[in-house]
Amino acid sequence: MRTTAAWAAMALLLSLSSSPRAARAADEAAPLAAVLDRIERHAVEVSLQFQRDLSAEADGAPPPDPDSSSEVFRRWRMSLRVPGFVVRDRRTVVASDLFLPPGAVKSVEVTGRDGTTVAARLQAFLPRCGGVVLVTEKDLTTEPVPFGDAADAAGAAALFVGSLAEGARGLETWAESLGTSRRRAFRGGGTSWGKPERPTAGLAGAVASRTVDLVVREDGTPLGVRFGAALDLGTSVWQGANVVAELAQAVPFARLGERAKEMAEGSFVHQVRIAFRPASGESPALGGAEAFARGAVEAEPDDDTRWWGLALAPDLLLVPTPMPVAWIPRIAHVSVEDAGDPVIPAEFEGRLRGLGAFVIRLHDAIVDPLPAEQPQAPAAERAFLVHRAAWRAGARRDVVEYDRSLGSARGYGDRSYLVSEQPVPSGSFLLDLEGRVVGFAADLLPEDVERGTARGRRDEDGARGVVAALFAERGAPANLTKELDRRVMPAASSDGRRLPWLGVEYEPVRGPAVAEALDVSGPTRDGARGLLVNAVYEGSPAAKAGLRVDDILLSARRTSGPGSDAPPVDLRDVAGTVDWGDDSEVPRPWAPRQNALVRLLDLWGVGTSYELELQRGTETQRLALAVEASPRDVSTAHGVREEATGLSIKELTYEVRHALHLAPDAPGVLVARVEEGSPAYQARILANEVLRELDGKPVTDPETFLKLLAKARADGRPQVRAVILHLDRSRFVDLRVVEAAPPTPR
Repeated sequence: MRTTAAWAAMALLLSLSSSPRAARAADEAAPLAAVLDRIERHAVEVSLQFQRDLSAEADGAPPPDPDSSSEVFRRWRMSLRVPGFVVRDRRTVVASDLFLPPGAVKSVEVTGRDGTTVAARLQAFLPRCGGVVLVTEKDLTTEPVPFGDAADAAGAAALFVGSLAEGARGLETWAESLGTSRRRAFRGGGTSWGKPERPTAGLAGAVASRTVDLVVREDGTPLGVRFGAALDLGTSVWQGANVVAELAQAVPFARLGERAKEMAEGSFVHQVRIAFRPASGESPALGGAEAFARGAVEAEPDDDTRWWGLALAPDLLLVPTPMPVAWIPRIAHVSVEDAGDPVIPAEFEGRLRGLGAFVIRLHDAIVDPLPAEQPQAPAAERAFLVHRAAWRAGARRDVVEYDRSLGSARGYGDRSYLVSEQPVPSGSFLLDLEGRVVGFAADLLPEDVERGTARGRRDEDGARGVVAALFAERGAPANLTKELDRRVMPAASSDGRRLPWLGVEYEPVRGPAVAEALDVSGPTRDGARGLLVNAVYEGSPAAKAGLRVDDILLSARRTSGPGSDAPPVDLRDVAGTVDWGDDSEVPRPWAPRQNALVRLLDLWGVGTSYELELQRGTETQRLALAVEASPRDVSTAHGVREEATGLSIKELTYEVRHALHLAPDAPGVLVARVEEGSPAYQARILANEVLRELDGKPVTDPETFLKLLAKARADGRPQVRAVILHLDRSRFVDLRVVEAAPPTPR
């Protein structure tokens, strides 16, 4: 029985082995073997060793990014190994784009399947397909790919792609069928192979890396080269004959250095210097529209910083770098200072709407502007150049690198933005391969940015990335300056920090417990929003609109200008404090002016109308207002510095009088600063105190203070008796008087 069963099982196996299914499996193995054999005959492995090239960095190349792939390989003492294919001759290899920093490559080696290794160098990049060209020092044993003519390749159905990969078991040859992912090309007449791409809108770089594959028929006949995951048979440059023809048009990497030198010696990009007045007042400078809305702290401007402007017109330069809003009123002077040329005075003209860029106008001088033509934007898969200028080691440094367009993707505002293969930093200038300026890269800063940022959320809704401003889309370069944002402009020294105001003091509704105690849990959403008014200044917009103490401000909605269609902004703030890190022994009881409400109004700009929602008792009301500039506050108050006594004083402003309970006509000046070791310091006069009288005479303003001191000196008096107000208490102080230098305005 067992013998009979065994013979039966063997007969069944023999019948299965001769079945149509087994025959199909054998037939499928044959073309796959031909494909793999073809790939092994022409594929090589490219090995790159990395270094940190200090001389390249000194010439302007950016230092290595610690998170970049090349730096990781260098730090781990590893080589980067990528596949390549030998084409045209035994010394020419094509690989996918590498996008390595200048000077990062220490050495290159190419290894064939037989193990023979030959030294090589990176030679050039291809303009229309995503690859680079390497040239070996001697012939490789690997055969060049024998591509047929273009007509033969175009009419064939490409069924397989394959390449090399370094796996756990060593170097592997792989192949796969293209038939698993087929789609109709959106543009063009051919069929695309591969899944649709989903790149990030803007110049943020591709989301996936690419490789290089050989495209073959099922019998192993080579048809072309695939650079990347998708292959568009109608529009991509992939056919073998066309790829080989591209080699004659390849752009040498050495040309990038030459282009950078040309841009440094004479181009449409000019060096701009901006000097700022020192910050005065109670709060640090704030940066950018987004940071301004969030209340983020920014570093102080550095007068030695170089900005880089693009000549849009003979007297107009565009600087594609964000200018923090709080810096603009402090601009003292602007100039264009190219090496070897006379200094050209200039002035701040305004900001571009929607982009982190601004424009300056030259005085009594002209520069060569960009041509009025609008060069074509880089098409998908085409290479373009990225030019950056920087100031290092006391000299201008220019760098030109190449990038590649991936087409466009839909982003903010439901519009399409150019997508780049590699991230492009803001402030860069975009060129075509002939060196013509096609646009620039800038931060996207839409005017309704407060929709995402003023709500207090910590998401990325307001950080919308870097986008390309292309002249092909925006028209002639000079068109960019037709509608500048001039709501915030440089101001005179005394007005440099003038801010908009509503004219109230408030405390935030601090959480559910406070909201419940005030019986406003519903309107304030359990204390998540709301500002409780505890003072209204006489003559302020709040007073004229009828706001009262104990009103709760809930939201504000812009009703004019860009962003008027945005939803209301919930009003919220963190709990205030009178301790601002001042080293004076006298605390400042007045609140800082740059609170969340003032920052929001400053974003909108003076003259903008808005609607204020508030809770009064059990009723919700809405008031119509317009943004108004505030009177002088402590940061913009007029003052003087008296050298002999060591006192810097300022006039009393509205918020100081309110905090100290002083009448509007009460005499006094605010002690802003006391020089260490001075007569005022020895007399124990402190910053933030109020000097009310000198020798029984009221001190009403800084000028009166100087006149009384001058009279005391003229009378030969060695000292004067001063009345000092320390918060709510007064004391007498004897202030020694010596011969003084002329007062310095503050």
